[in-house]
Amino acid sequence: MPDEARLCWKRLRLRGAIFGPRYRGYELELFGMTVPPPPTWPPPWPFWRLGVPSGAGPGITVQIWQQIVRFEGCPLWGEVRWHPERGERVTIHGLEQRHTKDDLKRVHLGLRLLREAVRGGGRPPGTGTFAGRDEFLVALAEAIRALRQNRRLVTQETVADYFTETLPSRRQEDPEPLFSDRTLRYWLDKFNLTWDEALELAQKIPPSEFTS
Repeated sequence: MPDEARLCWKRLRLRGAIFGPRYRGYELELFGMTVPPPPTWPPPWPFWRLGVPSGAGPGITVQIWQQIVRFEGCPLWGEVRWHPERGERVTIHGLEQRHTKDDLKRVHLGLRLLREAVRGGGRPPGTGTFAGRDEFLVALAEAIRALRQNRRLVTQETVADYFTETLPSRRQEDPEPLFSDRTLRYWLDKFNLTWDEALELAQKIPPSEFTS
């Protein structure tokens, strides 16, 4: 973070319930720096407008560098870090602790809450679930680990089922499942990977790097 940010940094704490009843029990923590009004609106980086929870209208603009979301009683918590040169990095923390499938669902929903609460700076329109190749591979690594822990074969179909159960829906009103084996092949093609190549790369990723 730039040196001048030390003079204008902001740490905001918010309750998830202000974004709707489905987010009761969540807490958000945002950290960033106040900046002059950007020349174009909305800005291309994550932001929050102080005094306006919806992120619209007059107020002080805060450029958000770190977002954290927690759910009460859940051992897992999500973090989104943004850097002007390196872009966005999404991480799920606490996976080394004992946790359940419901805990994973809670943290994925929490990451969806961050996407809804903090405007800008995320994935470009049309990119869907994964912002990039690395995020896709880390999610695949998490799926492989979870399937093997449950003594299930790792196939395109079982990975697609796992993503359907754990990843947040693209749109609340979406009538179609989030994932199918066909959807998985779309992402493989998008990132120029074969299934075998993706498996090999994903299995080299340590659990500490798991993201959504």
